[in-house]
Amino acid sequence: MVEVQTLLVSGVLARAGFLIIFILYSFRPGAVTAYRFWTLSIICSAAGLWLTYQDANYPNFSPENGALIYFIVTISIVSVRTGAKSFFGVPLDPFSFLVTSIVPALVHWSTSTAGLSTRYVLALTMIVLVYTLATASWSFLKRRRQTRLPSQILIGSALAVYAVTLGATAVLLVVGEVLGYGGIGPSSDYVFVSVFIDQTFSVLIYVGLVAMTLEEAQRHMRVTATTDPLTGLANRRGLEERTLAIIGAGRRQQRPMAVLIADIDHFKSINDRYGHASGDIVLKQFAERLQNHLKRQQDVLARWGGEEFVAVLHDASLEDAVRLAELLCRVIEATPFEVGSETIPVTASIGVALFRDEEPLLEQAIHIADAGLYEAKRTGRNRVCVGEVQG
Repeated sequence: MVEVQTLLVSGVLARAGFLIIFILYSFRPGAVTAYRFWTLSIICSAAGLWLTYQDANYPNFSPENGALIYFIVTISIVSVRTGAKSFFGVPLDPFSFLVTSIVPALVHWSTSTAGLSTRYVLALTMIVLVYTLATASWSFLKRRRQTRLPSQILIGSALAVYAVTLGATAVLLVVGEVLGYGGIGPSSDYVFVSVFIDQTFSVLIYVGLVAMTLEEAQRHMRVTATTDPLTGLANRRGLEERTLAIIGAGRRQQRPMAVLIADIDHFKSINDRYGHASGDIVLKQFAERLQNHLKRQQDVLARWGGEEFVAVLHDASLEDAVRLAELLCRVIEATPFEVGSETIPVTASIGVALFRDEEPLLEQAIHIADAGLYEAKRTGRNRVCVGEVQG
């Protein structure tokens, strides 16, 4: 049993390393609850591992020992799932956490005390654990493909394969009982394989959690760098990055593209009269109306700076862009902005331009649209003007 003992010690020590990482993350701002659940998972995983394979009767536990061991092991699995929910901003359900953690222990205790054979007791307990593992796996894999991190696939897949392994073991136990194969005992080979499988999947899961933490931090930094914090729209950098893909698609498909640049009329007067806090609310509401009005998936909306907003329209002719811009002007003017107890009338001026077919550059298109915006301001505001290429 020296090999098994060595593997047991290495498994506990490996978990200790992950434990230190998650304890440290538990005191950092952001997703603190998730890290604390994962810390609990590692502690229970290490305790469950040690109690399981140090029991002289493994896997034929007594009802009391088996209930304790499976309760601890299940808390480890459920904590991974609950931590994932917290990490992704899903509301937590304490009742579900408690019930899910207790059920495998109750199944083992009740079937053991009822006098069922060891194989049936283990098979039924494993089936419940398979469900718990499957739901944990789904909590990582159910997000949309566009927002799914690579580490989520690693964790979800490890949990899913672990569930399949346990499910297959449960089936073999039932088949062995029905066909009258020999009993299960804590042989050296059997224990070694079990510890090895547990160690492998546990390391994959906890490595994945650490990687997911780092990937999410990187993703958050990318989003922060390309998003306007006030309105949630893209900022200049975000607009430039997202427009590159649209320009490429437009050139390949030979589709026209247009750009709108909208400016809130007399915004300085709004700030002076109602205050900068109210001005910020007007900017946010303007961005919301812009999003509600321009709903096409491939269009890119951005706050260009101050009270200026830009929309890059894919597969839109000049006539389409002008029509959308004029409708937007009417929508903005028709409904005053509600800011606290104040009702603020707002209008907007919009410049429109097409991307040049021979060289579709964002900077150039915005420059032309800005000329149209200047003309709209000059000729009375609250209108749409098409920018013209100079020279």
